[in-house]
Amino acid sequence: MSSPISPSPQPADYHQLAVSSNSSPDDGHSKEAETLLVEAELRESGDSLPTSPPNGLRGYAAFFVVWHHISLVWFSWDLHGGYAGSEMGYFLQLPIIRLAISGPPHVFVFFVISGYALSHKTLKLLRQGGKTEEAYATLASSAFRRHPRLFIPPEEGGGRMPRGAVKLMGPAPLATLGAQFGDYVRTTLEMIDPLGHRNDWTWIYNPALWTLPHEFRGSLLVYGALLALSRCKSSVRLLVTTGMAFWALYFVYWPEFLFLSGMLLADLRLHTRHHTQGQKGEDDEASSTLDVEWKPAITSRSSGWKSVIPTGWSNQYVHTTVQTVMYIFILYVLGAPEWRLGGAEAPGYVWLAQLVPSQYIAADRPSHFWPTIAAVALIFALDRSPLLQRLFTTPFARYLGRISYSLYLVHVPILHGLGYWAGKFFLETTGSETDSGYVLGVTAAAVVVWVVTIWAADLGWRYVDAPAVRFAGWVYRKVAVGR
Repeated sequence: MSSPISPSPQPADYHQLAVSSNSSPDDGHSKEAETLLVEAELRESGDSLPTSPPNGLRGYAAFFVVWHHISLVWFSWDLHGGYAGSEMGYFLQLPIIRLAISGPPHVFVFFVISGYALSHKTLKLLRQGGKTEEAYATLASSAFRRHPRLFIPPEEGGGRMPRGAVKLMGPAPLATLGAQFGDYVRTTLEMIDPLGHRNDWTWIYNPALWTLPHEFRGSLLVYGALLALSRCKSSVRLLVTTGMAFWALYFVYWPEFLFLSGMLLADLRLHTRHHTQGQKGEDDEASSTLDVEWKPAITSRSSGWKSVIPTGWSNQYVHTTVQTVMYIFILYVLGAPEWRLGGAEAPGYVWLAQLVPSQYIAADRPSHFWPTIAAVALIFALDRSPLLQRLFTTPFARYLGRISYSLYLVHVPILHGLGYWAGKFFLETTGSETDSGYVLGVTAAAVVVWVVTIWAADLGWRYVDAPAVRFAGWVYRKVAVGR
């Protein structure tokens, strides 16, 4: 295998790959921005934004997406291939470790979390007797505000780092400022088109935002499913939602599968809570989505377990061990290398490649099948493990969760602009002829990029994201009947 910091012989198409400082608690403006996001965005789920594990997981996903794009700008495609042994492999190619520089798996996780969060509050109200009207009001408010929530905030190309995998993306310079602005408006309208159906769409002004049309369509699907099934029994709703998810999976509608799976997991969560704790009809607004201890149906007292559980082992120890092993296996599958980068032949992943359905191969999405399923399993496992949830409720995870959307929006322009300039600047000092000099130069550039990106994401969260949420809520209050 050639060096990951050598020029890549493969086509450098950014879109092809894409598809495949904390504030003080006393900071009044920070509290205002956080409150706006809690009340307006996560009102759909009933979550508490600063503490909920899904939000921490979303923050980590955004964090690793940034590292993924950094790896593309400064290193070759070889770094993203499957691990092939000590003589030909690199540390970042190892199973699970490779998730640190992988992009698509974290997008899959984003979509599942979205489906979960968007449906949780409505599903909870539907399960509480006498709150159907409140559930409909919540659903109407969420659907009305979804488009501005997604598309208000996001509103030098062609270069390449000496050993980078991709060209730096940017709009073609036009003759006049008016023409450039007109091109920006035209492409922006294409991006925010609620009826758009292109699967190969990319926005030249920020190619990472190819996910937003999928996010919007997935949201509408969840809202439609909630409305259509709102009068059904919970068991019927679970069955139909499961059928819809498998239908989407079979016909390679992988974003829709992820959103519907998120909705299904939220409903299963509420269903399990009711049957294991007998709390049907009780309101848990003060608790976060995943903070209730899971009480497994099978215990050490069950006859089937008596012969296999050694005396002295606690039931909680057994379940914690099983959950941890499952979690590791899920991460292993989630990080499967892409087929076009040798994933089908990668040691340890060959068996997964052999089990990919033919329709995914025909649709040129073979690398999506197992990671999408693993993304759903990841949320399912996290939803039932208080131990694993601790990883996503740390102060760092909570902060990343708060700025995750802004971080996702701002990092590519900064990386492809400032990052390119910083890389050139430091490489003039360290040199790019040797591996050590090149790594030292791009490491210094990465520090600059991260500092500016976090700062810009924090400002975006406070001054763009929160006002966008507030504006959408204000419009809804003005036009809604009976408020």
